[in-house]
Amino acid sequence: MNCKDDDKVPAEEDNLGELDWEKDVFSRDIIVLEVNEQFITGIGSGFIEDALSRLEPSEVRFVLKNDQYVTEIPVNGKKGYLLKKGAPASGCLFLATDYLLLEPGAEYEISYIAKGYGTLKLDMSESDLRQIVNNSIQDEEKIYCHQFKCVDKGNCVLRFYIDGETGVADKDTLIYDINLKKKTKH
Repeated sequence: MNCKDDDKVPAEEDNLGELDWEKDVFSRDIIVLEVNEQFITGIGSGFIEDALSRLEPSEVRFVLKNDQYVTEIPVNGKKGYLLKKGAPASGCLFLATDYLLLEPGAEYEISYIAKGYGTLKLDMSESDLRQIVNNSIQDEEKIYCHQFKCVDKGNCVLRFYIDGETGVADKDTLIYDINLKKKTKH
């Protein structure tokens, strides 16, 4: 295979953040990283880690939760969260992430497996993912996916919650395998 000069992407150590991943990387069949013996310890300059983070979904980690009604539990080797039944309607069962460093204007997908109480809400600040009311949670585990676009880098916070319901949640809700993935245009 021969590369034309206009197909080559200059390798500069300081410009990985400015790399157009769609045009310069994902549209290619092969990427060659050239390393010389003087810089062998810096192989890839973070390129491989950055590429993998854009290709593979990453498990979402939550830093805030209502400890009275939410318990972290392992489910099939993944982090899971049990939103306990009996929470009052005026109360709020919630999970919230720390700020997620997402690319402004980029499209993402959040996926999770859930079962239990019939209603689960989620939203993400600084994105076009406004409040989603998922009324299809059932007793059987099901995978749910929602697409959104990030509006502001560094200020996106994802929340799962149950609030404003009449009465009390009559059964536990299990949420696990919560993943965030940047959508690529292949």
